[in-house]
Amino acid sequence: MQKISIITVNFNNRNGLLATIKSVLRQTYKNIEYIIIDGGSTDGSIDIISDYQKSGKFAKFTRFYSCSEHDGGIYYGMNKGVVQSTGDYCLFLNSGDYFCDDKVLNKVFGNNNYSEDLIIGRQKHITRFGFSHSRHFYLDLINKYFFFADTFPHQCTFIRKSMLEKTKGYHTDYKIVSDWIFWYEAVVDYDAIISITDIHIAIQQPNGVSSNFDKCIHETNDYLMRRNAKISETDMLNIRYSISLAMSYNIATRSTLGRILVKIATLLNK
Repeated sequence: MQKISIITVNFNNRNGLLATIKSVLRQTYKNIEYIIIDGGSTDGSIDIISDYQKSGKFAKFTRFYSCSEHDGGIYYGMNKGVVQSTGDYCLFLNSGDYFCDDKVLNKVFGNNNYSEDLIIGRQKHITRFGFSHSRHFYLDLINKYFFFADTFPHQCTFIRKSMLEKTKGYHTDYKIVSDWIFWYEAVVDYDAIISITDIHIAIQQPNGVSSNFDKCIHETNDYLMRRNAKISETDMLNIRYSISLAMSYNIATRSTLGRILVKIATLLNK
């Protein structure tokens, strides 16, 4: 039975942290390592972690670890979680995210022994208006052009620990797009082997990405320029084709990141 490291990064999201902890505790899978990285919260988050530890409920996990200290933001926390992890695969289920049901890990790993670098499941996303929709990914669409139309949800992607070590984790000089950068580098630079499962993994609540549209553009453009990314006419055609194909599968429809990366591709092509 493969060990799964669930990593929760939290900062001043007491209610979200509580929901995530309860969801992880309800999992029926027997080989879970649970890691909580708190960024120095002052809203009572630490008390929740302490109360659960004292209650003995975390004893069900193969291993539990937590820390609380000021750091540089979410990607610092995710990297700290990776360093502490000892599992075969890591899943980032940050505060406010939770599993679709109590048997998710059993469904994915109960009868399987994976060797792939990334295992990508389905995501349920709750919009700001309270509606939900489900996302699914198709292996034949995933190439370097895919990332100009979409990205993978970290809540629904199990990452092999060795891949996290190869890529050296998440860039900490960006505040918003480092998860996208990680996926891009894993697939494009490190030839990550991917497995797609039809199992619904996690539910994501509304986030603030759309309110940081300009910053997303700036950070992604900066990263691509650092890579000396030059987009040829052929690449632009492939990007547009990937976007239109993805939208036909309802992957990138109304995707904030899709709009951001299309705009960046246009800027780089000028």
